[in-house]
Amino acid sequence: MFQIIWQCLQSGILYVPETDILFVGAGERISAFHINPYEKLWLDTADTGFWFWARFGEYVVMSAELELAAWRITGEKHWTRFVEPPWGYDVLDGQINLDIMGDKTSFSLEKGPT
Repeated sequence: MFQIIWQCLQSGILYVPETDILFVGAGERISAFHINPYEKLWLDTADTGFWFWARFGEYVVMSAELELAAWRITGEKHWTRFVEPPWGYDVLDGQINLDIMGDKTSFSLEKGPT
């Protein structure tokens, strides 16, 4: 699957070609745009700073200093989860494996955290 990702100094973009949606993050601001025709979909904040975007099938996941969140590739926010450093995650077969300071949890990307 084709995707474009660009990241530098707490900024990044992720383009979803099937839906023509561009996810943008820089500093504490995150937003999404429909490219053609151009339309700003939403503007939000990521407390303490945006890190990066990642795409997993029908979902776009945002990592930030204090937040892990997912949107559908059509731009609608799906879920959000508070995190605190050091933290990290991986996705395997639709499951998010989240490690927050050694406390490990797992949940479905589709259903989100409980």
